[in-house]
Amino acid sequence: MAVSWIICSLLVVAYQVDADMKGHLQPLGQAGPLIESAQVDGFPSMKTFFNEYVWKSVPLVMKGAAKTFPAFQSWTDEYFLSFPETANWSMFVEKRKKEIRNLGGEDATFKEFLLRYNQTDEYLIANVPQYLKKDIHLPSVLACDVIKYVDEVMWFSSGGTKSVLHNDDVDNVNCLIRGKKELIFINKKYEKEVAIDHEEGSYSGVDVDKVDLNKYPGLGKVDYQVARMEAGDCLFIPYHWYHHVRSYDSNIAVNVWFQHYEKPIDLSSCPANPQPKGLDNFVFETEANENTQSESGDISSMKGYILDTLGDVKKSDLKGFIDLMKEDNENWKWKGDASDDEIITKMFKEVDTNNDGEINIQEANQISKAVDKTLNDLVASISVPISGREGGPPEDDNENVDFEYVEDDNEQRDEL
Repeated sequence: MAVSWIICSLLVVAYQVDADMKGHLQPLGQAGPLIESAQVDGFPSMKTFFNEYVWKSVPLVMKGAAKTFPAFQSWTDEYFLSFPETANWSMFVEKRKKEIRNLGGEDATFKEFLLRYNQTDEYLIANVPQYLKKDIHLPSVLACDVIKYVDEVMWFSSGGTKSVLHNDDVDNVNCLIRGKKELIFINKKYEKEVAIDHEEGSYSGVDVDKVDLNKYPGLGKVDYQVARMEAGDCLFIPYHWYHHVRSYDSNIAVNVWFQHYEKPIDLSSCPANPQPKGLDNFVFETEANENTQSESGDISSMKGYILDTLGDVKKSDLKGFIDLMKEDNENWKWKGDASDDEIITKMFKEVDTNNDGEINIQEANQISKAVDKTLNDLVASISVPISGREGGPPEDDNENVDFEYVEDDNEQRDEL
């Protein structure tokens, strides 16, 4: 009897301790002081942006800054569906809006996603399709040749997404085209208090809906910031600041990751009033790396092989592509009959996503794993590789080159 009484007493005490912990088993951000992030109207000057926010590592909401982008007016589902490219443009789709890193996702065409996303728990995360990049201007605070652009990403859902608590190794400007977002920030100075227990992805395993302060006590010892975004706003997310993102309503955002500089760089050559230009006018590091990998000779996939084949000519019509493929006697042993042309034509159509009768480097860069497998199977059905693995294109001698598919970028993409 005495033992039971002691156990009950301990349980009551434990419950009272838990109940007294502010924010325990509540959504992230409830455990400590919560202050609003800094705000300005529109984009500040580049000098102000870097001197007051980037170099000082201060989050900043830029109210209405994206309202001048063509996308702010034009980006409706009907607009997207009006492009023939939408039917074939392959994009990466996560299977669940509440982020689970090891859950993965799948490829889908942009059209498939658009026709179903309002009835599913899916979340599209991909580069902006090439034919839509003109609609998103590079933020004027970044429009300078000395700044290195790392990547651009489109985030699209029907709302209700919740990211893990994480940080990034780059600086970031995110612009919201549709819906609302709320970001909970923790200053990077709280490195010891924030348990990044998944170092492979720089994120915490904490349940952002129900923070267990017994398991993650440091989250009860930090100050929090909140940034509330409405459609047309842009947000600066500093390097290594911890953040958690929630989205509401039909939601589209595009972010630009740019290189973090340990020391201020010279911006004196940057224009004071840059002319607005779409993202299609700029080169991003991830895209450049993909092209470099191809040029280095990585043809261990049909994607790499086609990129190499187009390397000199940049684009090709169907007849030219057939000739290019059949002239490659070093890697392939063709059958020499009509089946060669028939299968190469099918391959061409897989890559020609906008059905304009030509394939180019950009379309080749958009080849997904699923399409790559289809291409491998097609070419294997008519040709025997003189060297390399069975059922696919010839292996490259450089086994250390890591070829990247478009959708695989998601493995390094935490929301914002």
